[in-house]
Amino acid sequence: MEHRCSIRKSLTLDVVIDYRGLGLVRGRTQDIGMGGVFVDTGCVQLPVNAMVNLAMMLDGVRRPLRIGAIVVHTQESGVGLLFEELDPECHDTLHRLVYPHGKPAAKDRILRFVS
Repeated sequence: MEHRCSIRKSLTLDVVIDYRGLGLVRGRTQDIGMGGVFVDTGCVQLPVNAMVNLAMMLDGVRRPLRIGAIVVHTQESGVGLLFEELDPECHDTLHRLVYPHGKPAAKDRILRFVS
């Protein structure tokens, strides 16, 4: 059953997940949205409900985008992460990434003001 609050965009970015139990885990995004991301971690598995920090480098951005997240599901190929509360700069950067050519759906505009 789908529980996402926003659309996902297929996008491949190199990322690093910092998980206290393992250290730094390299991965690649498969898709990303305003609420979360799926990261292909290869053979590395993270436990559901683990708190992690995600870092990704975007074109045109001088420093990595850093986001706190929680592991909400796992698959053989990787993990689904739900973002914690986004600061305004991070929200704007993700918004430009997910919606590069237009306005978000009404529900996404509402979520921005709530978060």
